[in-house]
Amino acid sequence: NLQGVDFQGVNFSEIVFNEADLQGANFREINLESARFEKADLSWADFKGANMKNARLQGAVLRGTDLSFANLSGAIFRNADFKDTSLENTNLQDTDLSGVKNLFIEMLLNVASLVGAKGLDLKIEKDLRKRKPGLFVSIKTEI
Repeated sequence: NLQGVDFQGVNFSEIVFNEADLQGANFREINLESARFEKADLSWADFKGANMKNARLQGAVLRGTDLSFANLSGAIFRNADFKDTSLENTNLQDTDLSGVKNLFIEMLLNVASLVGAKGLDLKIEKDLRKRKPGLFVSIKTEI
């Protein structure tokens, strides 16, 4: 049980946290490249600004997790639960989001990258609500 632990400043490249209880843990701005969080409970954890390139999070619980400004390029989130997760300004390039639950993303395409993301049906429309030029992406998945 590692609930609420502050890992800030640690290099966890290639660390394995499979099936760990990391609710409320602080991973803000640390290196988690190729880390493994398969079936881990990451509810309310803070990954703001973290490098999670090529991380594996299949079946992870990410309820209320802050992934804003994180690099998630190449990460695998198959069957993860994204209820109330923050993905503001997150890099999702080449990410596998197949079978994810409760994912809701709204972003301007010039703010976050979804290039090569798998497992999503995208709805792209003119961004009329914010009255800004460009395209707006709205993604929603449900259980």
